[in-house]
Amino acid sequence: MCYDTVEAAALEGLSLVFDPENKYAVAFLSDENRRKDQYNYMLLEEVMKFWKDPFMTWHYTTKHIHKSPEEFPGLTDDSTCPCGSGKIYRECCKNDPEGVKHVVYTFGPGLVSVN
Repeated sequence: MCYDTVEAAALEGLSLVFDPENKYAVAFLSDENRRKDQYNYMLLEEVMKFWKDPFMTWHYTTKHIHKSPEEFPGLTDDSTCPCGSGKIYRECCKNDPEGVKHVVYTFGPGLVSVN
């Protein structure tokens, strides 16, 4: 994939969203210390490895599973729960005997699985 670095621009419009659908079409904002934004692009980066044509049709299925808390390094009681609920871990999946809720996406005709 290629990209452009914008050195100067004029603002013509602005849309603020909390969870952009196309995370590769958002600005990578940085502060004076050159820290980048905090979005998690892991899923999109995995899908982009298989993107061959901008007009490709994608099909996907989802499957809900549970993972062991040990599969999430650095997870503490006060961490945001990895299941994506927005709650803290101790108030969400910590007491689930099956483990942390997780979704597995399969893209295309069985081509890609992203855990």
